[in-house]
Amino acid sequence: MTAITKQIEELNCNWEGSLLDTYISVDVPFNINYSKVKEYLENICKEDKIDYSKACLSTVHKEQL
Repeated sequence: MTAITKQIEELNCNWEGSLLDTYISVDVPFNINYSKVKEYLENICKEDKIDYSKACLSTVHKEQL
């Protein structure tokens, strides 16, 4: 998980863990292009390293897709 969270930070996003060691939440600031974050998440998802879902997207981030 460390490599993944490190990359999330390099994309200028924040993350926080939960009581479950394998579950994190990612916060994508409004000034960050969500399409780049989504591309990274989809790539590591294809490698069976993670699974993810979008809980809430801002209007700004929806427009970037």
